[in-house]
Amino acid sequence: MENLDGDRLELNNPIRTPMHFDIFVALGSDILPTGPFQGLHSAVTRMGKTGRIFGPGEALSMEEAIIGYTRNGAFLTFEESIKGTLEPGMLADFVVLSQDILSVPAEDIRQTIVEQTFVSGTVVYDASGSEL
Repeated sequence: MENLDGDRLELNNPIRTPMHFDIFVALGSDILPTGPFQGLHSAVTRMGKTGRIFGPGEALSMEEAIIGYTRNGAFLTFEESIKGTLEPGMLADFVVLSQDILSVPAEDIRQTIVEQTFVSGTVVYDASGSEL
């Protein structure tokens, strides 16, 4: 907010506009210290740290945001034939979450906790502390 104003501030990090023009968009959290739930929250709410909404027309649905993180992310690394979707023949890398992020209010997305992580169908993390 200190360096941008007007449309430059409101339309910073557009997501919807490129998609409208058939530009491929993927989302990721590998460079953010905040993790994917903050990224999902920002993608669907466009809410900044202060609670202000920036460029609400650039918001995605939760389904679009999840696809941005999963299927579209796999495409960027040329791995779409082995991961990015849950279907037969894929690696079965997925997480079990503490809540259904498709149905919780947007303001609650950031409180989501990863309860289990599966890689190639095998549990590699369990928040309950159970032996793996």
